[in-house]
Amino acid sequence: MSKRILITGQNSILSKHLSDIFLQGSGYSVVAAIPGSEQQKKGKGSRTVLWNTRSPLSAKNVVLEAAAPEGIINEAVVLFESPKVLKPFHEISAADIEQSIDYQIKSNLFIIKEILRYFQNSGSESTLSLVNYQGGIDVLPPLEALSSGGFDSFVKALFTFYQNEKLSINGYFCATADLKEYSEFVFKTITERNRPVHGKFYKFPEKNVLSAFGLARKH
Repeated sequence: MSKRILITGQNSILSKHLSDIFLQGSGYSVVAAIPGSEQQKKGKGSRTVLWNTRSPLSAKNVVLEAAAPEGIINEAVVLFESPKVLKPFHEISAADIEQSIDYQIKSNLFIIKEILRYFQNSGSESTLSLVNYQGGIDVLPPLEALSSGGFDSFVKALFTFYQNEKLSINGYFCATADLKEYSEFVFKTITERNRPVHGKFYKFPEKNVLSAFGLARKH
């Protein structure tokens, strides 16, 4: 029986890369939560559910729909991605700040809360992977840096508060790597563990050490 994994994310490109990799003979069925107004069917073994990222009720419905019809989700991947908006902080408008809070903070808090609630109620061994991608920018603008740094601190706090549960939580970080390479790194780290691992923060290696991990992309 295949495992079911829920993948959420604002950037459909990274979400699609991860969905495709998990579907390629790895024994997973994929449910992708995608912001949008129209539900679309994906390839064999994959489906999408609608996600209004500004609504806590929608986050709850995403998890319920992802679990249907069998009522099972084994793993979840939440993608945190920094938008490529380069502005000096003194030029940031109030609307920019509100949008950043909605886009980067509220949406992830809503969906992570519902995933945690689901896993805790299920009582079975499950894994939550929290993936931070900075969008190919080494140094983020101040507003995005606040959100990204806060997300990493939030992930580490979850390690402590859920350390005695059946649930395993791990974090991932990458600033500048290629999306496909980062997706492969996340996939291999999740799937090649021999036993549940909790409280690890995995940083994507620099290009000069990729070959040592067998992760360098072949051309």
